[in-house]
Amino acid sequence: MNPLVTIVIPCYNRTELLKRAIESFIDQTMDNWEMIVVDDGSEEDLTFVTSLDKRIRYIHKDRDNITGDGYGAPMARNIGKQNAKGRYILTFDSDDIALPNLLERESSFLESNPDCGAVYANRHCKGGKNCFFRACNNTKEDYEEMLRCQFIPNVGTMWRKDIMPDYNPDFGSGEDWDLMLTAMEQGIKFCMIKERLFIYCKGHPREENTKRQEDGCERVLAKRGYKFDRVTRTGTKI
Repeated sequence: MNPLVTIVIPCYNRTELLKRAIESFIDQTMDNWEMIVVDDGSEEDLTFVTSLDKRIRYIHKDRDNITGDGYGAPMARNIGKQNAKGRYILTFDSDDIALPNLLERESSFLESNPDCGAVYANRHCKGGKNCFFRACNNTKEDYEEMLRCQFIPNVGTMWRKDIMPDYNPDFGSGEDWDLMLTAMEQGIKFCMIKERLFIYCKGHPREENTKRQEDGCERVLAKRGYKFDRVTRTGTKI
């Protein structure tokens, strides 16, 4: 049996999309998993998730009494990680869909490749866009390329829990880019499975806040001596 995998899903409202994402894990070819759904102050009642499967845990974070805001995806992801019991952690979003062999393929890969700290796979994209990622060879050139453009996804990447960095809670957006760069700086090795193991849907209107995303990208790169070009959406050395 493959070791226990913890799936961490931060969420804010979007009940139907969250239910769809969870059901895609209930249908996995591998049974040895747990899921932690971290609710970042939703107005909708998401407690129903624990009724879908006994392996699901639900954590609710109240919204800030002063600003009325949630605490953001970085903190929600960290809370999930802190409560995880699995040897491996799979990062996922509440609007995407796991294909049936995602957990089995990635956990088996990590079991067979102990030098890999994290493994990621290709994806299908709704809308027919080219969604292929490129392999990471864990070189200086890969790190420099990651500073120009994130080519390792947050969604669907499985980590060894004991070496996975925390997300930076100061980033309201771009926290996944920062996480990948931090892992590279720590010498964590990334590996890739070329087959498509999940469907990327991008189904929430908050994701269309381009300025918020760009501000986050600027902060991620600025601390590393790069600037973010808002036209090309790439990083360049200052």
